[in-house]
Amino acid sequence: MRPLPRVVEVLVDSREQYPLLFPSALRLWPDRSVENKLVPVKVRVTALKYGDYCLARWPDRMVVERKGSLNELAKNLLTDDYGRFISALRRVCENCRFPYILLDASPTELWTPTQHCDDPQRAWDALAQVMQMFQVGLLWAGQAKKAGARRILGEQLLRLMLAYGLREDDDAKFP
Repeated sequence: MRPLPRVVEVLVDSREQYPLLFPSALRLWPDRSVENKLVPVKVRVTALKYGDYCLARWPDRMVVERKGSLNELAKNLLTDDYGRFISALRRVCENCRFPYILLDASPTELWTPTQHCDDPQRAWDALAQVMQMFQVGLLWAGQAKKAGARRILGEQLLRLMLAYGLREDDDAKFP
């Protein structure tokens, strides 16, 4: 494992409407021991070339594209916006080792027809096909619209991005 950075900088895309919230410091246990280290966290909001979240030190490791509702998924996957979405996802996949889609919606919300998507199963099938096509991982947050939930999700996502960033060998097999 690589040594912990002195400061962790999270990059957040400036177009995020409800950005996740990140702690100002993070207590880490990088080697599963009882020893830990407090690491300051800085957040920089900027126009990212691809994705919605990544770490400044390892922008090529884990990049997260966030989707916040069935309507957003349906717009990206079932309308004329599909080509733009595929191009954006392709940029993520070409520029990072571990691309993820973060679904920030509850299972019930994603399965309930809306004015803009009367067939949620069709949107879900299209998402599954795109994930398979690009070998993109899925993170399912449930629903983190309120500040407290966005703060918890932000910390969880930060810990996951750090775990990928701290890997010494991208091709190493986990025990």
